[in-house]
Amino acid sequence: MLGPQGGLTRGLYFDKPPGNSWALPWHRDLTIAVKQHGPLGCFTNPTKKAGVPHVQAPAELLARMVTAAFTSTA
Repeated sequence: MLGPQGGLTRGLYFDKPPGNSWALPWHRDLTIAVKQHGPLGCFTNPTKKAGVPHVQAPAELLARMVTAAFTSTA
């Protein structure tokens, strides 16, 4: 589906215990995790989320990315 240039960039796992679940409406993430902040170039808005550096990626890069989310309710 993604072709030979496809690859995994990160994985997220949300543990939603019964009774403590939360809904998340449809949205589009504009930030991506990076190893470290450096010269930004076409990236903007450097932040940290849970201690991990993130930057806002340009639309051209985001248009080539696919995100799949999986959660557990057990």
